[in-house]
Amino acid sequence: MNSFADEAERCAHGNRGKPSRTCRTRRTILILRLAHDTALSVAEPVILFSPLFDHRGSLLSLVTHAPAPGTVLAVARRQCLEEGVSDAIAATADSAAIHAMLANPSAQIREATLDALVARSV
Repeated sequence: MNSFADEAERCAHGNRGKPSRTCRTRRTILILRLAHDTALSVAEPVILFSPLFDHRGSLLSLVTHAPAPGTVLAVARRQCLEEGVSDAIAATADSAAIHAMLANPSAQIREATLDALVARSV
């Protein structure tokens, strides 16, 4: 039976120094599992910094099906949030996440989303 280290070595050095498609897929699956971990100490760094997330899929899933308290807040703090993810955060009742999104200078937020948040706050 191969160890994780052996497999990681093959992925890192196989295929002329480039990871194979299988290794990239496994890496993506691992990152998604870590991001969905119920322990925020595990999930948050992955959510904040992993370049493997696509905004339309993985991040939206984390907002709409948050596996743990604090998951949406971690997404709201992520750099370069796209409008669709900001819309999803705004649609939650998570005031801490909404505040973090509004304070995030790189978040793209539609004017209509801001108007809806203002209307809800009154």
